Amino acid sequence: MDMEIDRAVQHQRQQQPPPSQPPDGNGSRSPLSTSPASPASGRPRTKIIRNQNACDACRARKVRCLYGAGETRCQGCSFLDIQCTHDRPRRRRGPPNKHAQQQHQLQAHQQQQQQQQPLPGPSNQQSPSASDITSPDLNLAYQTSPASSSAHTHTTPRSHSHISASAVAAAAATITAAAATSSSASSVPDLRALIGAPSPNTGPGPAPANYLALFAPEALVQRILHDWFEKVHSLAPVLHRRRFMHRLKAGEAASDRTFCALVVSVCAATVATLRRADYHPVTVEGCLDFIEDHHLLDHGIRKPAYSLDWCIAMYNIGTSASSMNENGLGDMGSFHGMSEAAAGARFLAYYRMADLDMSEQQLLKRLFWLIFAAYCSADIFGRLSVSIVSHQENRAHLRPLPLSDSQLDTGPQLSPADGLPPWHGDTTSYVPGLNHLSDLFLIWHEAQTAPVSVYGTQEDALKHYLARIQTIIDSFPPELRWRGGLSRPGHITEGHDTQIANLFITSLNIRSNLLQKFGSTVKTRAAEHQRIVDDLLEILYHMPQHVLEQNGNSLIPKLRDCGAAYMEQMNIGDGGDGGGGPETLVSESARLKLEKLLRKLDDIDCWPGLPGVESPQSNRQ
Repeated sequence: MDMEIDRAVQHQRQQQPPPSQPPDGNGSRSPLSTSPASPASGRPRTKIIRNQNACDACRARKVRCLYGAGETRCQGCSFLDIQCTHDRPRRRRGPPNKHAQQQHQLQAHQQQQQQQQPLPGPSNQQSPSASDITSPDLNLAYQTSPASSSAHTHTTPRSHSHISASAVAAAAATITAAAATSSSASSVPDLRALIGAPSPNTGPGPAPANYLALFAPEALVQRILHDWFEKVHSLAPVLHRRRFMHRLKAGEAASDRTFCALVVSVCAATVATLRRADYHPVTVEGCLDFIEDHHLLDHGIRKPAYSLDWCIAMYNIGTSASSMNENGLGDMGSFHGMSEAAAGARFLAYYRMADLDMSEQQLLKRLFWLIFAAYCSADIFGRLSVSIVSHQENRAHLRPLPLSDSQLDTGPQLSPADGLPPWHGDTTSYVPGLNHLSDLFLIWHEAQTAPVSVYGTQEDALKHYLARIQTIIDSFPPELRWRGGLSRPGHITEGHDTQIANLFITSLNIRSNLLQKFGSTVKTRAAEHQRIVDDLLEILYHMPQHVLEQNGNSLIPKLRDCGAAYMEQMNIGDGGDGGGGPETLVSESARLKLEKLLRKLDDIDCWPGLPGVESPQSNRQ
C-alpha cells in the first residue's frame, strides 16, 4: 500500500513542469531537500534540513511530507483525501500524566454538575475523556505533557462533524497498514488517536455519575463508611481516610469506575463484618451483584489495568464473599476475588512500586500482607488458596512502616468545613498489629516447608516453633498486650482491642495446628491443648462482645478448629481403667470447658436473617 502511494506521488511530481533555472544553470535548492550537493560539482555541501512540520500521516508512514507555500495539505494527504496536520502544532508524546488526567476529569465533572441538573440528553455533546489519546487530525483536544501538568487548562474540542466517513476510513486503513509493517512502537498511539479509542473506564451504559445514586442513598453510604473506619479499619488498614473521603466528596466515583467499585466493595466488607448492624437495603449479595452488573471492575486480557484501587476492591470482594456461606474461604467467589487481588498486588509490588507515591506504596505493602494472612488462614483450614509469598520476595522491603494517617498524608486533605471530624487513626497506627500478625503466619508458613530434620525430631521441631510464637507474643508493644479484665489506658483505642482478640486467637489456632501436624506424646499434646483452650476461654469471656464481633467471621473457624482438636484429644481412650470407651471424656472439667467454648461460639456466630439473632445483645453472659 505504501509503495503504491509513493509511486502515485512520484508520478504527480514527474507530471509537474520543472522549475525555472537561472541563466547560469545553478538553480537554488529547495529548503526541504535532504540530498547533499555532490562533491564533484565544486559547490559547498548544503546542510541537511529536517522537516519538523511533517503531518501525522506522513510521519506514521515514514515518508517525506511535501507541500508548497500556502498549501494546507501535503501531496500525500491530497492523494489520500484526508485532513493534513503539517500546519498545526505537533502532538504531545509520552504517556499521559495521571495527575493532570485526574484533575481534568474532576473539573469536567464539576462543570457538568453546575451546568446540567437533569440527566444529559442524547443531543448534548460530551467532552472527551482525559485519558483518551486523541489526534489533531480530528481537531480534538490532546493531553498535556507531564511538564505542563501544573498549568493544565481545559481545551474545548472543536467540532469534527465536517470530516467525511470515507476520509476517516481511508486514514485509518493507511495508519493500520503502517502499524503492521513498522517495527516502531510510536505508530500505536497514532492508530489509537485516529480511531478515537475509548478510555478503559468509559463505555456504553448509564452515566457513571449515577452509579452511587443507583446503589444506595448517600446518607447510608456515609454511615457504612463511617462504621468501616471506626470499627473495621484496624484489622485492614488499607485505606487512607482523608484521601479516600476527599476523592469521594470530589465526585471521583462518577468518573472512575474502579474507585466506584472500591466504595461499593468497602460497603460489602463492612456489612459482612458487622453482621448485627442494620444497613438495609445494602447486603453483601447486592453489593457484589451491583459491581458485576455495571462492569465496574472489568479489565482487558491483553492489557489488564492493575491499580491499587482495583486490588483493594478485589480483596474486599474476596473477604466479603467468604462470609456469605459456610464454605468460607473455599467459596468460588472468594477464591476468585482473593486470587485476582494477589495477582495484582504482586505485579504492582514487583514492577510498579516506583510509579506509586509514598502513601500508595505503604498501602500496597499492607495489602500484600493481608492477602498473605488470608492465604495462610485458608491453608490451615484445608481450603484451596493462592500463594503470594515465595523465595523471591524481599520481605524486609515489603514490610510496611508503622505510620499513622497523618504521617502518611501526602495528598489533598479535606478542610474542617467539609465535615470530616477528627479520627483516632489520624494519630494512631495499626500497622504494628498487622506486622506481628504477619510474623505469626510466617512461622506457620515456615513450618509447612522446612524439613523436620533441621531441628532433629518432630518433638524438637514442635518445641522450636512454639518457642518462636511465644517470642513474638512477648515482643508485642504495650497497646497490643493482654490486659485481662483491666480497663483500657487512654492512649489505647478500641481498634487495639480488636487487634488483640485477632492476634491472640490466631496464635492459639496456629499452636493447635502445629500440634496436629508434628504430633508428640499423648501427655504433651493433652497438656498443650489444655492450655490453648484455657487461654481461649480467658479471651472470649473477658473481651467485650462487640469487640469480638468486629472481627467478623474470621474468628469463627479458628475457634471451631481449636475446639475440634481439643475434643479429639480429650476423647482419646482405650476402654481400660475408665471403662467408658473412646467416646468418654478424660475429665469432667474438659467437658465443662467445651460447653463454655461452644456457648460463646454460639453467641458470636451470627448469621443475619436467621431467627434468634436479631438482637445485637448477647443472650448469654
